[in-house]
Amino acid sequence: MTIEEAKAVLPLPVLWSRLGLPGVAPARDGVNVSCPFPAHHKNGDKKPSFNFHSGGKRFKCFACDIEGDEVELVAVAFGLDNKAACRKFIELAGGGAVTLPSRSSVVPPPPSREQAQSERPRVKLPELKRGGFLAWRQLERSRSVSGAAVDLALRFGVLRFGEVCGFPSWVLGDGSRRAVEARRLDRLLFPALGNLGERKPHSLKGTDKSWPVGADVLRAQPSFRAVMLVEGGPDFLAALHFIHAADAADVWPVAMLGRSTGGAIHPKALELLAGRKVKIYCHADSDGGGEEAARKWGRQLKAVGCSVGAFSFAGLRQRDGTPVKDLNDCCLIHPDDEAILGGLLP
Repeated sequence: MTIEEAKAVLPLPVLWSRLGLPGVAPARDGVNVSCPFPAHHKNGDKKPSFNFHSGGKRFKCFACDIEGDEVELVAVAFGLDNKAACRKFIELAGGGAVTLPSRSSVVPPPPSREQAQSERPRVKLPELKRGGFLAWRQLERSRSVSGAAVDLALRFGVLRFGEVCGFPSWVLGDGSRRAVEARRLDRLLFPALGNLGERKPHSLKGTDKSWPVGADVLRAQPSFRAVMLVEGGPDFLAALHFIHAADAADVWPVAMLGRSTGGAIHPKALELLAGRKVKIYCHADSDGGGEEAARKWGRQLKAVGCSVGAFSFAGLRQRDGTPVKDLNDCCLIHPDDEAILGGLLP
């Protein structure tokens, strides 16, 4: 049974009943009912905010930001990743063999034997999961990004959740597994460990910081016309936040995990970036290091045919009046400075 065949058997209203969700499913598009996942709401979703749209083929909750089709509803109900949710959905519909949905095409194809030998992943990953709704919401709120940004990162396989150094963490990496970085969900520092001091990001052993996370997505999705080159995981999520807000489906972010590489971008990543329009969002570091790294990255990108620009955070303020130092700070931009963000994307 294919996903589409399963949808014919279990459209959203029928699936709602099959899952035993509380309350009553929306009778038609645009009718708001209480969210079937009240635990995800501070007030238990006392003000109905969940509805169907697109001819009853998709759902959205405007309070907790979950949205999608039947597969996504199964994923949220059981806390599954996309692949497991597909299988569970087909199982619920009474199907046998599984055909994954077209969105699985974002996953890079398996490398050839030659590629596997020459590009063997360096980082050994801990047990990682797609995470559940509480983890998603905690990340959204702690980084002031939209649920859509987190959802995009999950869909493209660059974001996962797991326990790192004994702490619940969100983990950023792409299919190449060359560079993987974890940050605590509670935004506290990882404590000193061995020869490692206290640190905000924890780079997993074997990480190559010359590899921009997200670059491997360009291998499977070459249609992105422009790239936002940012520094660090929070700025990667912020880039997705602004990409979704602008409905810029042809723009994709990549993230350098710091500026300690002396400006070097991995040659294989440069091949994936070559010829695209790239905008760099360097950190406004007090020592000027962010700008210096951006200049070096820019020279490398121009050498492979990229059209390169940069965005300056100089003079921008957050809502509390503190200076904007990076792209993630722009998610809390002062209302008087919002107009400047009109030129944010490449």
